[in-house]
Amino acid sequence: MAKTRPPMPPITFVPLGERPLRRLPQLFTGLALYGFSLSVTVRASLGVNPWSVLNEGLENHIPLSFGTISAAVGILVLLLWIPLKQRPKLGTFANIIVLAFTSDLGLLLLPQHLGLPARVGLLAGGIVLNGLSVAVYVGARLGPGPRDGLMTGTSALTGRSIRLVRTLIEIAVLAAGWLLGGGVGVGTVMYSLAIGPIAQFFIPWFAYRSAAELDDAADAAGRTPEDCDSVVLGCTHYPLMAPEILRSLPAGTTLYDSAEAVARQTLRRLDRTGNSHSAMGSVDVMVSGRRGNLPPGAHAYPVGRALATAARVPREILIYATTRSPLAAPLAAPAV
Repeated sequence: MAKTRPPMPPITFVPLGERPLRRLPQLFTGLALYGFSLSVTVRASLGVNPWSVLNEGLENHIPLSFGTISAAVGILVLLLWIPLKQRPKLGTFANIIVLAFTSDLGLLLLPQHLGLPARVGLLAGGIVLNGLSVAVYVGARLGPGPRDGLMTGTSALTGRSIRLVRTLIEIAVLAAGWLLGGGVGVGTVMYSLAIGPIAQFFIPWFAYRSAAELDDAADAAGRTPEDCDSVVLGCTHYPLMAPEILRSLPAGTTLYDSAEAVARQTLRRLDRTGNSHSAMGSVDVMVSGRRGNLPPGAHAYPVGRALATAARVPREILIYATTRSPLAAPLAAPAV
């Protein structure tokens, strides 16, 4: 029988020392495909993504190649990480270098002034390839690119949702690029609408699972009786490992995620306290009843990143993160 698509796994940073020969090729392959996909959409001449609009606009005023400008913009964006207290990783620097080289190489190889049918094909193929490449390099879990780090860092600092922060950043970038003469068109709209769903579709297939996550999932699955046909995730941190737990269970087992219900009940109880209108609150991280560090998978969520870096978390980010479970319930283990 056909396998169903696995649910979204954690995609936060995992140290380079863990299986580098497995993850480094994936990182550089994904970045190379990403850079090439940018050149494909540029050659389509039907509109490009907001950051490429900015690169094109700057290219009209600065005697540098598209790839060189992309690298320069990446370095400037990286400087904005300093007030956000973000720390670059290997994947951050690789993103700047590889994208600059492969996007220029693609523009050198791909012909210009093509007919409309060929340009439409390039646009569609470039968008799909871009989404796939995002899944490949993000799935290596070796650190975000400069632009992604700007988005997540701003979200953590301001307490605003990633969706809102990304939208505002890309609108500002798009406006600046358009004013500089960058190409805005139907491709810009198509990219903005399609890139998220395409990347999310492919990420579960390429995301690296760390040894700690797999061990925790195997332990949870190992406690499940063999004749059990349904499992309820009663502990709130188990949903962070739901993809691995589901994979470890017998085919056909139904997995119920109770995290959203638990989070809503917690918020209802918090609202009954005298401090219900406070914008901030002190937080202690408890693991199995003792103070401890968050599990790696928790960093996949805005509230997890905030808890990992500070003891006081904006109320808005807590409410947003805990009332929007990323996993649907119930989930069914795929039949083989």
